[in-house]
Amino acid sequence: MSRFATKTLRSLTFSLCCLALPLAGPVAAEDQKVLVTVNGEPVTEALFRLYLGRRGGNSDTQEGQMAAMNELVNYVLLRQRAKEEGVTEQPEVQMSLDLLRDEHLSKILLAKHLQEHPVTDAQATMAYNEIYKDGAGQEYKARHILVETEDKAKELIGELTGGADFAALAKEHSTGPSGSKGGDLGWFGPKQMVPAFSAAVQQIEKGQFSKEPVETQFGWHVILVEDSRDAPVPAFEKLKPRLMQAKQQEIAAEYIKSLRESADIEVTEPKE
Repeated sequence: MSRFATKTLRSLTFSLCCLALPLAGPVAAEDQKVLVTVNGEPVTEALFRLYLGRRGGNSDTQEGQMAAMNELVNYVLLRQRAKEEGVTEQPEVQMSLDLLRDEHLSKILLAKHLQEHPVTDAQATMAYNEIYKDGAGQEYKARHILVETEDKAKELIGELTGGADFAALAKEHSTGPSGSKGGDLGWFGPKQMVPAFSAAVQQIEKGQFSKEPVETQFGWHVILVEDSRDAPVPAFEKLKPRLMQAKQQEIAAEYIKSLRESADIEVTEPKE
């Protein structure tokens, strides 16, 4: 960048620090003020605000906003040069730009739809009550011994059947990180473990150990279920953001479904 351009940018520091982030409506007349020109092309306050809003990071300081302006100028320069060199005329580039446009417009339209159809507290509460109408399920307190082979697991099950202490065997033989603690896994919900392990735990009676080895991607397990209890239901306020986000996704999916149902979509069958 030329010294003149750098000096011009510095002279804009005060006005840049006063900009609001980001634009949220029609472009006001004062936002058409030109902050800098790049090869005769104006960069307005409106464009700069929009860039700041998307850039994120530390943009509320003089240094941050100056860095942002320099980045924006660089983007304009590179885009101008790409056009001069015919890059934008390349078919694959045009397709990429079309995809970026479609993705961006899709996000804008969905955001607009969600703004017009906001999720209410009542909807979030209804979803919460539906999820936890039967409680939060069971939690289990268990120990396990993880070994590399099925034969080794069967050998340990034989020792347990003969009266061996589970924790002692875990400390001696388990290759898992809980081995040093006698295989103690503490309390956990089924979804916290891999499916095969969770399924086995739910089939073992309290105080009993698995009579057959349980295979997972980590190896072969021998499992002792020490206790079980009703899991505590999490507070609504803790889950509210997640519930509202899920409802937003549902609203967006329904909107897209309605667009597809009213659209004329033809799938070209592949030639044999």
